[in-house]
Amino acid sequence: MFLVFFCTIPALSMADMTGKELLQKCEPLEKLDEAPASLTSREATGVVYCLGYIESFLDTFSFQRDARIVPGVPYCLPKEQIPKKKFARIVVDYMKDNADQLDKPASYAIFMGIRGAYPCGVQEESDSAKAATQTPLKVEIQSGPPVSAQPDSK
Repeated sequence: MFLVFFCTIPALSMADMTGKELLQKCEPLEKLDEAPASLTSREATGVVYCLGYIESFLDTFSFQRDARIVPGVPYCLPKEQIPKKKFARIVVDYMKDNADQLDKPASYAIFMGIRGAYPCGVQEESDSAKAATQTPLKVEIQSGPPVSAQPDSK
């Protein structure tokens, strides 16, 4: 019982993280390129946490989009691989430019930063993708038996 409780504490604390808390962890990222040896162990841990948190958000959102759990295309990433540090810098810049939004969940800052940096309107896209970016995301979870992909044989 103790082990189960202990293992859930990090997950609970991540769910409540604000943009302000994420910014505190991500800010030392600037030192990483300039003078990595000057990072304290606390700062290095924060940077690793920051990069992992943002990557987890992107992976989760990509999965939800690909599995069609989340409709529409809220941002359009380029086809080439983007370094994790670049994503983190985009998010940090968004948070610094929008300090009035830092009390919102960290996931909001990540989403808005990435969406601002990679809007779908910049790339060639279909009219339906454009419409999807202009409407708020709405996710409905329906309960009931799974739907069969095979037709009824009645």
